[in-house]
This record gives sequence, structure tokens and C-alpha cells, in this order.
Amino acid sequence: MKHLKLLTFVNFFANNLKLLRKQKRLNQTEVSLSLGLKRNTISNYETSHSEPDLETLQNIASFFDISIDQLITIEIEDVHLNGEGEGREKTNNVHPNVHPNVHLKAKKGENLQLSELLQQVKKQDKIIATLSVAVNSMEATNSRLLEEIERLKLENNRLKKEIPQIGQEMGGANTQTA
Repeated sequence: MKHLKLLTFVNFFANNLKLLRKQKRLNQTEVSLSLGLKRNTISNYETSHSEPDLETLQNIASFFDISIDQLITIEIEDVHLNGEGEGREKTNNVHPNVHPNVHLKAKKGENLQLSELLQQVKKQDKIIATLSVAVNSMEATNSRLLEEIERLKLENNRLKKEIPQIGQEMGGANTQTA
């Protein structure tokens, strides 16, 4: 069942990306340049050969002025048309900003689960980002501490070498080093 949901996501996303790109009368190169991606990446998304990470998905949704939920959970091609010119091609007539429950191909419960999964992914991404900042901070602290340890070792070795000399200057006191 999990694989079916993922395939539904991939198929919706791939079809919707291609449809939205054509609706804007853009080629893959123009979309890729606008999003800072390679042209073959857009092609791979449209043919379901690869899927974007969450940040790229957000950028794509923003570029096409559509929610991520709509981009991945509904088949935009099946969404109601805006009514302008019945004879016009579907891709020129799509109204992407619709209520997510309009003309869904997947079952309602599956879309809800996908939305919940997306919310979990967003929460996990925030946790990962927070942990990444914490780890980077700890790495910086550890680096500073290691530098301080090395400095103290050098200072300790220098002092060990000076002890015999200081002892001789004091008139032969105990000059043994620890």
C-alpha cells in the first residue's frame, strides 16, 4: 500500500509538472533556469525517473503558484476548468488554485495520509536542520577545545624543559620533572 501511495505521488507530480510547464508555455530549459536546476532534472521529474527533495518541491510549487499539496495529491488535468473558451486545449485552461478535494483521482483517505506524511516530513526537516546547527556548533566547540588542548600540551612541554634550568638557578634544588 505504501508503494502505491508513493507511485500516486510520483505520477501526480510528474504529470502536473509537465502540465503546468506547458500551461505557462515554457520549455524544460526555461523552467530549469528559473529554478536553478539542470534541464535533464526537469525531464527526469516529468518522466517519473526521479523525485525532488522537499526544498526543490517547495520551489517548484512556488514557481507555479500552487501549493505542494495540490502539486502532489491531485491530478490537475482532471480539476475543473476555468470556463474560458471550451474549445481551448486543457493545458491552457487549467485552474490550479482549487480546493484539494475537487476531482481527486486517488481516494480521499489516501490524499489525507499523503498530506499527513508531508507534514511529518516538514517537521522532520525542521528537526534535522536544528540538529545540524547543533552538530555544527558542537564541531566548532570541539575544534576550539582541541586547539586549546594542543596549546596546553605545548605549554606543558615548555615548562617541563624550564624546570631543570630554574632549579639550577635556585642553587641545585630538586630538578626532577614529573
